[in-house]
Amino acid sequence: MKEATARIKINKLLEAAGWRFFPEGNAPANIRLESSVTIKSADLDALGENFEKTTKGFVDFLLLDVKAFPFIAAILNVAMPPVQLGGTVCCG
Repeated sequence: MKEATARIKINKLLEAAGWRFFPEGNAPANIRLESSVTIKSADLDALGENFEKTTKGFVDFLLLDVKAFPFIAAILNVAMPPVQLGGTVCCG
């Protein structure tokens, strides 16, 4: 599956689950796309040795909680095998 097709499929699944790309009424958007993230050394220690030189990166979908704090970070990788999301196969 091409990346653009996978993104459209993920967008539809997120919207169907109640996530918002744009504000709706009094409810703010709770998805940020392609956010840059900075990783602290304490976070890297928890990841193990494979990530010891990583300090910055990008996430494709950053889902925010009700206080607009990061809740879920997702990275799209079409080369990976399909992922099961709530009974729906995503990206495969």
